[in-house]
Amino acid sequence: MKVAHICYCFGSYYIYNESGPLNVMLDLGCTNVLPTPSSFATITPEAILQANPDLIIFDDMATNLNWTDVIKGWKADDIMSNVSAIKNDNIFCLEYQPFQATSYTTVHYVMGEALVATAIAHEKLGVDLPNIITSADWVKYISWLDKKI
Repeated sequence: MKVAHICYCFGSYYIYNESGPLNVMLDLGCTNVLPTPSSFATITPEAILQANPDLIIFDDMATNLNWTDVIKGWKADDIMSNVSAIKNDNIFCLEYQPFQATSYTTVHYVMGEALVATAIAHEKLGVDLPNIITSADWVKYISWLDKKI
């Protein structure tokens, strides 16, 4: 699966050469289609379309974006609406708590890794994962762990 972890913040897109979500996706056999030699780089919508990931995990660097409006904007945009992940609703936008859990070594980091795994395999796991993963609900999307252990 072709994947990307992108930060969308104030109308700009940024990619990471390493991140918690990206590391989990790579460990699970995915391919990062937006690599960068620097730790953090700006990227254009055109570059995202050219890479055309199947799955994208978005964060907003805890700026509390209204993800509903952002997704509507992407779906209406001539470029972003043609990105496979967006066209196929295989995007997952993280609010503050799930972003923190997936991106920083906190007490919730393992749960954050499980959330990234859920994004990759939600259909196989039978998890109805929404495009917007909220701070209020993110933990319920990894409840499959309790059933598998």
